[in-house]
Amino acid sequence: CSKILGAPAEACLEDFGRFWILVTASEHYGDMMRSYGQDTFSLLGKMDEMHERISSTFSGYKPPYFTVEVIDEHHYLLHYRSIRAGLSPFVIGLVLGLGEFYSEPVSIALDKTENADGGEYSVFSVTRGMAAGA
Repeated sequence: CSKILGAPAEACLEDFGRFWILVTASEHYGDMMRSYGQDTFSLLGKMDEMHERISSTFSGYKPPYFTVEVIDEHHYLLHYRSIRAGLSPFVIGLVLGLGEFYSEPVSIALDKTENADGGEYSVFSVTRGMAAGA
């Protein structure tokens, strides 16, 4: 994507995250996603539980970990840990895609990211009810 379109790799990863939610996940896991959460933030809060269920079907799968910290009813911190580095832009796309999947506006910004045991630890500020850039 980056070489073909001349776009930054981060933009390609973000777009792929949105695509993955809106096309792949909604088609193959849509019912399961709705059973784990009725909105973006309830699903994010149960993401580890859902990944645990899915991991039994993929040999050697090491899912990322998500923790949602509630600041108030509209503001959250999303903590993301993965053995794979460089996927924070993908997570941004996933969250934006979830907002579209659940028909609720969300915005997300990367607050910090750091290397952690060869992988990545990132913290995002996520806002409910506000379109990106608002």
